[in-house]
Amino acid sequence: MVVARSAAASAPEPVLQPSWLQAHADELRTEQAAWAEQALSLGFAAAVCVLVSLNAAWVAGAAAALQASLASNLDTLAKLSSVDLVSREFAKAAAVFVGAASLRPALIWLNSLIWKTGAHAPFVGSLLCAVEPPLRVAGLTVWVLHAMRAKGISHDLFAMVTGGNGCAVSAMHLDELMSTAVLSWVLLRLKGVLLSGMMGQGSASASGSKANRPMRLLDAALSAACVLIGLAYCSEAMALPMSRAITSLGAFGLIIGLASQELASNLVGGFSILLTQPFAVGDEIAAPLPGVGLVRGVVEDVGLMRTTLTGTDGSPLLSALSALYHHDDPKVKDEADRWLETWQQSTEAWSVADGVLHDAGSSLEAQYFCAQTLRTKVQRDFEELPPNTMDSLRNSLLALLIKHSSGKPPVRTQLCLALAAVCVHVPAALWGEGGALQWFGSKLAAVPPEAALPCLLELLTVLPQEANSHKVAVRPERRRDHANELASSTGLALQMLTQCLSASSGDRTKDQTLEAFGAWLRLAGGRRLPLEGTQLAVHPLTRAALAGLSSADTFYACVEAVCELIWVTVDPDTAAINEAMMPLIQVLVPEVMKLRGRFAIAARRLASEAPGSPVPPDDATDDFDDDEDTAKGMARLFAEAGEAYIFLIARATPEVAPPAEAMLEVAAYPNFSIASMSFQFWAKLARQLRPRTRPPDGPTRFSAPPLPPPPDATEEERVRRATFYRPAFEKLVVQTRGRLRYPSNWGSWSREEHMDFRRQRMDMADTLEDAAGVVGFGRCLQLLLQPLHALSAGVAQGQPFDWRSAEAVLFCVRSVAKHCTDTCDTQLRDLLRALPQLPATETQLLYTVCHVIAQYSPWLGAALNARTAEPEMPQLLLNMAVSALSRTESAGAGAKALAQLCDHCGPALLPVMDSLMALYRSALYAGACGQLAGRGSDGEAAAAARTRLHGMNDDDVHMLVGAVCSATQRCVSPERLGPAAASLMQPLMDLLQHVLPLLPDPAQGQPSAGLSKAFPYLAPLVDRVATVLQSFTRPDITAQLVTWAWPALDALVVRVGADAQVTERACRALRYGIKGSGQAVSGLLPQLLDALPQRFRATRHPAFLYIFSELVKIFGAEPGRDVLLAPVLQALLADATVGLTGLRQLESQPDLVDDVLLLVYRSLGYCPRIMLSPPAASLPGMLNVAMLGTLMQHREACCSSLTLFVRLLEPRTLEGCSPGAADARTAALLPRGPTLTRLLLAGVAGCVPFSRVTDIADALTAVLKACGPTGMQWLRDALQLLPSAAVAASDCTVLLTAASVVCAGDTMGRPAAALDGPLSEFAELCRRTKRCSQAAQRALLPPELLPEFGLQ
Repeated sequence: MVVARSAAASAPEPVLQPSWLQAHADELRTEQAAWAEQALSLGFAAAVCVLVSLNAAWVAGAAAALQASLASNLDTLAKLSSVDLVSREFAKAAAVFVGAASLRPALIWLNSLIWKTGAHAPFVGSLLCAVEPPLRVAGLTVWVLHAMRAKGISHDLFAMVTGGNGCAVSAMHLDELMSTAVLSWVLLRLKGVLLSGMMGQGSASASGSKANRPMRLLDAALSAACVLIGLAYCSEAMALPMSRAITSLGAFGLIIGLASQELASNLVGGFSILLTQPFAVGDEIAAPLPGVGLVRGVVEDVGLMRTTLTGTDGSPLLSALSALYHHDDPKVKDEADRWLETWQQSTEAWSVADGVLHDAGSSLEAQYFCAQTLRTKVQRDFEELPPNTMDSLRNSLLALLIKHSSGKPPVRTQLCLALAAVCVHVPAALWGEGGALQWFGSKLAAVPPEAALPCLLELLTVLPQEANSHKVAVRPERRRDHANELASSTGLALQMLTQCLSASSGDRTKDQTLEAFGAWLRLAGGRRLPLEGTQLAVHPLTRAALAGLSSADTFYACVEAVCELIWVTVDPDTAAINEAMMPLIQVLVPEVMKLRGRFAIAARRLASEAPGSPVPPDDATDDFDDDEDTAKGMARLFAEAGEAYIFLIARATPEVAPPAEAMLEVAAYPNFSIASMSFQFWAKLARQLRPRTRPPDGPTRFSAPPLPPPPDATEEERVRRATFYRPAFEKLVVQTRGRLRYPSNWGSWSREEHMDFRRQRMDMADTLEDAAGVVGFGRCLQLLLQPLHALSAGVAQGQPFDWRSAEAVLFCVRSVAKHCTDTCDTQLRDLLRALPQLPATETQLLYTVCHVIAQYSPWLGAALNARTAEPEMPQLLLNMAVSALSRTESAGAGAKALAQLCDHCGPALLPVMDSLMALYRSALYAGACGQLAGRGSDGEAAAAARTRLHGMNDDDVHMLVGAVCSATQRCVSPERLGPAAASLMQPLMDLLQHVLPLLPDPAQGQPSAGLSKAFPYLAPLVDRVATVLQSFTRPDITAQLVTWAWPALDALVVRVGADAQVTERACRALRYGIKGSGQAVSGLLPQLLDALPQRFRATRHPAFLYIFSELVKIFGAEPGRDVLLAPVLQALLADATVGLTGLRQLESQPDLVDDVLLLVYRSLGYCPRIMLSPPAASLPGMLNVAMLGTLMQHREACCSSLTLFVRLLEPRTLEGCSPGAADARTAALLPRGPTLTRLLLAGVAGCVPFSRVTDIADALTAVLKACGPTGMQWLRDALQLLPSAAVAASDCTVLLTAASVVCAGDTMGRPAAALDGPLSEFAELCRRTKRCSQAAQRALLPPELLPEFGLQ
């Protein structure tokens, strides 16, 4: 091989010449020298032609140099005798081009020259040797191959030198390949010249410019086209067919083109704009928006898909709003909505929104949208403003508020919310003396009162309401400081509200004043109020709130204010009475109780208006015509007073009786939504009067669990108090029982109406249960049974049986079963004895009867043991429960009653065991398994199922199967239990054996997917097997059954492996059997360990991993089992981690991830010696999966990942392990520690929901405690990656300080608790805005994970 140096080379340089070339060396050197001299001139001219830009200035600058070069080399060209036609024509054309004003003639000539002459190889070789040093070898190779063909050197000689007959590349092929490479290079360079001219700047600057990102896309597309052209010519040179590939690509391109016509249209339009450049960034243009018209603005960015305009006068915004609200085309509305959403995030939104709001001619829609935009910008994007703009922003917002003081309230509210957000961002010190309130007051004092008063009242209402709002993107400590600053200004706020009240001229102003008063009371609570009870009792605002209750115009605002006044008189955490507020209480309660008369009149009026009501019309006259909303307001006042003063009312003195009497009146109100407002009061009062087994519940309005009040009563005092309120609770029982009756038109109700009535009955049942705890079960049952006794007496006299009244009584009896403890209760015994005598024609009645049987089965079992109930009573009740199984509506209740009777009255059912077994065999063919009739061995049972049990669904069947198994355990002697259990399993095994041959056989290539639809009875049948395995409590019996069932279940899994649902059910049955067997299943262990890896490998179903984790839980603590468990564990983990290499793969298989991590967790807990024994080959792969799992959105899988690290790093995990276990754990953890720490912090920053921060704290604590200084360094390095825009250095210092405490071990109780608070604060800080959260995540996440969270 010979390499010729162009330009600076004075002589050719031989390099490693092959032997076959030695014979022709002299001749080749002669021709090489001539060609090299030719390249000096022509190659330089070609380089100038190709590399020159379309820019006319470049052509003018290059023309002189090109002309001088050609003039100096034309003499040399004339002297060369071996110059061929191509070179001569190229020289002539280059000379013509010297005076040209454009590159286009030269390009046309170059195209015709290369493809018309057919002798392009020496030309390209000359070009490359002079132009591009890296491709000189390619050019010289083209020369040599051309010379070989010209001199007659045969192809055989080339094949011999390059490897013999097996060489696939001939000299001609190589010539063509090299020529193609050179041509591709020329096209690529030409592409670069074209793009540089289009962008008007160098490629280097263009590549980094945001505005030229579309050009970079065009650059990549043209480069790909050049490469494809080169590959096409290479395939032609190698004689490879390209027709099929071209046809496929063409068809694919046609499909894509048809599917994305709009996208293609946008791309073509974008390319057209970029090529023609009709406008540039900074130009003001008008562009059409579909359905809107012309939109004017300044060009901000020119992209391939869109051009962004910045409005100068708000016209784009107004046009988009008009399209959003008034256009008929939904597509136009969607387009306008997207534009508006993008516009709200832009920086121009500040100024444009401000301008629209200042424009008096703008519409209400535009004003509201712009006010909302300003509010959102202040709340979320305040940090993007320069620090010195705070004054101008608040002044502008206040000016807008004053401007719209007489406008629409929604606009004014949005502006006040924006000002409230400014108050959150700006500390009180920057507002001057008195803080924000004083600043607003001083500014509005200079405004006319008619404009200032609405603005001030709106501000005074919004400020306390937004004090603790998390909508404002602010640091957590700043939010707390702001709430404290505002609470400390409560006194000033009340003074300003008092002035507003005195200046008010209408009910609307008074309403808003009282609304603001209530908001400030709520903010201050019962601790930070600057006024004492005596002062607040006579305060003008308090007097106005109480007086306003008698006015229909101000009633609702006064209700809010009085409720807040009630709650400031008690401790906000414990609801204990604040003795300093007793003067206020003594004023509030009498005023509230004065409303009882009005409330009673409203109740009687509503009752008399009901159709068919026996209540006569109320002839009383009063000054009020209270509607239902007003009655609800009065009921709320009664309820709030009752719940707030529950401890005072519980003292049971005549002075505190009126609130309880008022709550009875509320409970009796005809409208359930109002009556239910009393239920919480009665529940709290009942807990105060019953023997205290747990702290009483506090006020419903406080989320923190209340502290129990100090005990102030002995048992005797408690009994006295209960006796005092027993009549009230008895009255409550009587009132409630009358509400539970089904109305006569219940059959025409819709499904929603039925559900509403059911929820109401459940609420009233809870109230009855509370009342029974005070009244006593015996007395409560006596009250509840009174309507039933009256009904029985009426039936005895010949009246028709009212099943609705009987059902309501039984429902009430069912509700109070919890308090039934006396086994000698004759009322209950008589009731249960009478139940089988009730008419069973009405399904709803039968349904309730079965629930009564289920609820009182425990009492019946205890009464049978105490010999206070007849032995035949369970059998009678059992027959009634069985009769309910034939009806769809009552089958579930009948199955539940049967199950409870079998559980609690099993020995008494021995005489009917044969009937139960027959019922069991029939139930196996009920539900979805009805299709198996005729395939099992028990045809009589299948026929009985069709006639007696057709109302049962599969859930009812499973409950019945479990009930019969339970009765069998209780009735059969221990020595006969094994055969009895086998008799229960036998029919199920027979059915499985009949079904298995019907299933497809994968060994014969038959598909097994979708079997759940083809065989709908398959999964329920397996569930019946699982129920039997789960129902027996003796491990040896369960082991016997699961050993029997294992071959059938395994064969089923082999045949249905592709059906995930049936496989899950089969594995669940096996898991129940293994779990119930415990150590007794050891005989089946070898078969299980042999089959589980194979079944998992075939199906990749996570249930097999869960089964093995159960085996680890049972046998893992025995070192002697390691030889069996270890290889299976390693095989399962190796197979499970296949394909789990990225977060997307994990998210697509969350159940698999959860179960494999659970398996590792249990292995580390029960047999860590297997997991950590050197070299611990499976541990690194599992850590990789767990690290990615910490960022999964699937809650269980994510928490499993976090708890895995906690278990791995616990000190006790190494107990019982080999000496090298700690080193193996360290070797796997250390390389991953930095990334793990970053991923945990990324989860804190927002990659996972905030609710998981506590779990992340546990994992991070484990890392810090296990790794010590190294873990601290990992945390320090991760925090240093965070940008200052997301968190400040001081925030990182706080977290590091807390982490150092954890590392030092200076924590009490749960160590992770030391990190809970700081880490939660850190998470709130990172998540305060979307921008901050994304910046933190982008800094912490590895690059390959950024696309998973939309952070490319």
